[in-house]
Amino acid sequence: MPLHQSVQSLLLVGVQLHHAPAPAPAAPPAGLQPLIEALKPEHDQCNERAIEFGHRYRSAFWALYLLSALAVLFAVLPEGLGWAGEHHPLHRYAPLWGVAELAVIAAVVATYLRGHKRDWQGQWLSARMQAELMGYLPLAATLQTSQAEGFALRWYASLADGAEPSAEMQRLQTLCQQHAAEALLALEGMQRDVAPWARWMRAVVAGQQHYHERVAHRYHALQHRVHQINAALFVLTALGTAAHLFWHQSWLLLMATVLPALGAALHGALAQSEAYRLEMNSRRLGAELLALHAAIGAVDLSASETARPRLRALGQKALDLILAEHHDWHQLVRPHRLPLG
Repeated sequence: MPLHQSVQSLLLVGVQLHHAPAPAPAAPPAGLQPLIEALKPEHDQCNERAIEFGHRYRSAFWALYLLSALAVLFAVLPEGLGWAGEHHPLHRYAPLWGVAELAVIAAVVATYLRGHKRDWQGQWLSARMQAELMGYLPLAATLQTSQAEGFALRWYASLADGAEPSAEMQRLQTLCQQHAAEALLALEGMQRDVAPWARWMRAVVAGQQHYHERVAHRYHALQHRVHQINAALFVLTALGTAAHLFWHQSWLLLMATVLPALGAALHGALAQSEAYRLEMNSRRLGAELLALHAAIGAVDLSASETARPRLRALGQKALDLILAEHHDWHQLVRPHRLPLG
């Protein structure tokens, strides 16, 4: 398990995350299957890269904050253990804690330099953008209204509207041009039989709604737990500082120094992950997708001529919501670099 997931799982020990079970997936319409299969190799490749570099980047910033707290611990341990006193039998070993502190600082510097040089964040964002957009190419293809010449460019424009020119968008446009024939087959199949398309589109919306519900619950629980831990650390620090006024024990100095550093590290890592904004965005989007899911289910499929434009409008609304959320996430994460602070 990656470091950031291990730390979060440790923080959430004992927390029950209550959310609905995952919805059953719906098989894509037969006419859509060739397009999905054609896009799968590219999509899987981008998704694997996004997962790999996402784990590296997020684990790196959790490591930077927690290692900084560990460096503070090593800095004050000689005093806290009493080794700093010349008459202590282990006094000659006190410099080893300084060496350990320097090793931790070196690990922080090495992690930052490696992540910055190899651009873990940039590669994560790039691969995640491509994987997300490729994943919604089948849905976007079936929402088009015309099979006339220029379909590939209109198909691409439905996902790239307002996006800045980039290598990722160029790759997406190339995919749309390469697989326009399969996309046209999917569109023709939707126009012939609207019911399988409606069931599949509803399942796509349900899957996204469930994902955002889980994200909102997890980040809410993580924030609550970290706030509980920080409150406890603050109380212990205050008690230790007050006790040190009357009872001069070296371990009280250790407690008053290390506990605030640990609290600051946890708070900094939580702020770096933008837990609050991600929770709020996911909660809002989950509610909107739940309403869309119900609206799609309420469409009367027996009257295909009226059902088709209604479903297309609902599908476009779902696509717009999902892409807007992805764009917001991209803009939210991009300014956060690996440096502390």
